Amino acid sequence: MAIHGICLRPARDFENAGVKIPESLSIDFFVPESKQQVISAGRQAEFVISPSHSITMDEDFFAGLPNLKIVQLTGAGYDRVDLKAAARHDVPVAHGPGQNSRSVAQYVFIKIGMLSRRVLEADRMVKENKFSEARRNLSTLTLHEFGGQNLGIIGIGRIGQEVAEIAKFFGYNIGYYDIQRLNPDREIELGVRYYPFESILGWADIISLHVPLTKATRGLIGANELQAMKPGAIIINIARGGIVDEEALCRALENETIRGAAMDVFSIEPPPASHPYLKLDRKISDRLLLSPHMGGRTQEANRRMFSFALENVRAFLADGKPLQCVIGTGNTTQED
Repeated sequence: MAIHGICLRPARDFENAGVKIPESLSIDFFVPESKQQVISAGRQAEFVISPSHSITMDEDFFAGLPNLKIVQLTGAGYDRVDLKAAARHDVPVAHGPGQNSRSVAQYVFIKIGMLSRRVLEADRMVKENKFSEARRNLSTLTLHEFGGQNLGIIGIGRIGQEVAEIAKFFGYNIGYYDIQRLNPDREIELGVRYYPFESILGWADIISLHVPLTKATRGLIGANELQAMKPGAIIINIARGGIVDEEALCRALENETIRGAAMDVFSIEPPPASHPYLKLDRKISDRLLLSPHMGGRTQEANRRMFSFALENVRAFLADGKPLQCVIGTGNTTQED
């Protein structure tokens, strides 16, 4: 008999990625509208597969799913999961770090390129029949090619290191900050130099954020940090929305404290119509690139994430193998 569970994303996501569901797993797929809907649908579920940005999994969630044996997140983030509550109910929690690292890292450079070449402004002005004005106004003094500048990576985990690999190819000067410093050999291999947090802000022409959202990183980039950056700098956030103070970022753009920003994530998703990013003047808005939390969403990344998640669940529940990439252990065997 197949092992029953639920997946908090549509079946078409797996179909579109070309990922087959193992015969040993029976899965009900749906996008939940509330935590209670998940509890009602999953009372018999032995596993839950979920995107990292889905519902909050707290004490009520784990108490409402008495047969639950594992939570498997398809992404790397886990800020929506109460790991202490999971441990109290002896439910291990696993995630999928590194499966979308390449996609996220490539997206960083798409954002950098668009800001460095002022693509949004150029596109808007040409569509407004202002071709010659765009040629005059978009001065080469404000346009930059890849490489040559100082790129600061905050958070040098799998994604941060992937960003460094690409930056090294383009010829950036690469600095990084992380609470855990890389070993010297890896620093040399990546071509990166360690900077204290306060120092890297003033050194970098480009800041790229790659830290998880925790109590320590919430509001990591606020008014003081933005003020410490170079006036011509840009900041990229494809990590979590709460890491950047959104009101402070808008003020920094309005006051030209920094030149530009690209935000793929928001403190509330989807952002309400009253969100400060959506209220900016048009010319300021041209210096702020927004996208709907899609940095890791490519066909290739989805195929890796979904395949890993399904196999991790299947191997653990059907074959009794150690769980991979555990972040919340319960009382189970694990391997990282």
